[in-house]
Amino acid sequence: ADDPTPPHHWLHPWLPLLPDPGLAELFPQLRHKLATALAGRSAGGAALAKPLVAPWESVLDGASWQALLSRHVVPRLAHALGSELVINPAAQDVQPVLAALGWHLLLPASQLASLLVQHLFPPWLEALRQWLAQPEVDYAEIAQWYQGWKALLVEHAPRLVGHPAVRLELNAALALINAALDADGS
Repeated sequence: ADDPTPPHHWLHPWLPLLPDPGLAELFPQLRHKLATALAGRSAGGAALAKPLVAPWESVLDGASWQALLSRHVVPRLAHALGSELVINPAAQDVQPVLAALGWHLLLPASQLASLLVQHLFPPWLEALRQWLAQPEVDYAEIAQWYQGWKALLVEHAPRLVGHPAVRLELNAALALINAALDADGS
């Protein structure tokens, strides 16, 4: 039977004892093994994959680490956001977003912001547009919804709120709300 113990538990204690260059010759094989382990998980298992991958950030060189993330983690997060996330202000399931935001310390901010700009914000803004187009609009509810999403970003990936691409999307939402308020006021 397969040993359920993650490999970093038995390998990492030995790293200080290895001569230079340590595991450098094994980076391609390590990346391949991690990719294989990730492939065995469902697309929605992005949050579960993090404990498997994270311990290797300090072991792999920068290029190998980025290759692992770009080829095997980011596509899974994109798939989870694209296929599992449904924006529904009445009953929102934020688990796919939380799974993506859970990687905020391991993924470059620009990469995570790009994921959100491509896969979260378009349906999010469309849901807001549809909500604002309703005959009876409760702006207090909309403000609370907007603040809830912003708070989610602040709580789970604080450095993303200041990212220019994310700020642009949040500002687009505010512009939609302000335009609807102006139209209602005239």
